[in-house]
Amino acid sequence: MMCISPSAVTLTFMVSGMALAGNGFGWQLSFEDAERQATQQHVPLLMHFHSSWCGPCRQMDQQVFSSPVVQRALQEGLTAVKVDITERPDLKDRFGADSIPRDIVVYPDGTVETLNIGMVPMRSYLSLLRNTAARGRSIAMTRMDASEAEVIENRNRTVELVPAVQDATEDTEIVGLSGYCPVMLSGRKKWIRGQANLTERYRGVLYHFSGEKQRDLFQQNPDRYAPRNLGCDPVILFKEQRAVTGRIRYGAFFDGKLYLFHTAQSRTEFKRKPLRYTRIQHAIKPAELTGQTFR
Repeated sequence: MMCISPSAVTLTFMVSGMALAGNGFGWQLSFEDAERQATQQHVPLLMHFHSSWCGPCRQMDQQVFSSPVVQRALQEGLTAVKVDITERPDLKDRFGADSIPRDIVVYPDGTVETLNIGMVPMRSYLSLLRNTAARGRSIAMTRMDASEAEVIENRNRTVELVPAVQDATEDTEIVGLSGYCPVMLSGRKKWIRGQANLTERYRGVLYHFSGEKQRDLFQQNPDRYAPRNLGCDPVILFKEQRAVTGRIRYGAFFDGKLYLFHTAQSRTEFKRKPLRYTRIQHAIKPAELTGQTFR
């Protein structure tokens, strides 16, 4: 079931003050925000075209987007935004969304594809999201090279994720990202020093933040901004079961997450088969970190 966009007649509906179930959860605030994030993270941009006058659209809000499982999937391996064709006729025309509800995706290679038209049940929509994210990862990896891998590098001097630790103890103070703000680095790819009075400890590592807003964002979802595996090289961790600290100059984003590598060779190996090194979760403690200082 779907709705056809009205052209000659403007319809006005009164909507109650209570938002429909599922609105806002898992969705970006605007198309521009979603497009920017998709570009930065090399993930698919999913657009759900809808409007307040559309019955099937409201049905999807109530039966599909209210599901916590769907809300999580909207943030895993893709970035999603709801586009009201009444408010954004420019996007409606740009992507040809004449009938709604409609889901259209832009993949990392620029391919635009209509995924669905009309009301679909929750399980079918969840499958659509997961398949879209999987295809996006495949496309991103085939395009990944030295210029497109979103490698994080300080061009003036080497900056280490954490001070190199040898025989660390639980009392050792480990400063994440050498004091740079993890939210600014992950979200905007900017090197901004954190303030000494704005800190938060996560998994035994102390992070500094450039402002209270950045600290609040980190507190809400620290796993989104902190480097994977406490900044340890995932290749060495997988092969040798050793927690060796990586270097920011050998960092790269994959699936929206920051990974740090001990050497350029380790990073290159990761890029060949990233899923091999990311599918296993490691419970690393700061006392297990080892490394070596590079000048």
